Amino acid sequence: MAHFRISENYFSLRPGEIYHFDRHKPYLHPVSFLPASHAVMIIGLGKTMTKVKNILERSIHLNLQNSAGSLFGENGCGYVGLESIRGLYQLDI
Repeated sequence: MAHFRISENYFSLRPGEIYHFDRHKPYLHPVSFLPASHAVMIIGLGKTMTKVKNILERSIHLNLQNSAGSLFGENGCGYVGLESIRGLYQLDI
């Protein structure tokens, strides 16, 4: 399990796009007015090449399954950049 903060760009992701938290546009919880967070189940990880300041860098992302269904990624499975993850949990069943 992992959790991450949500910014406004979370709601406009296209299928296959990697989510990165935008600290300049956080999504604020309508009651507390604090940045909202979301918890998901990790199902894998991957690496992509990302251009940062015209330099190609290797970026790591986590593959996630989300209870929000089609709101996130493809059929509830999507990708979140490792730098956006705020915490990890282990679930023993």
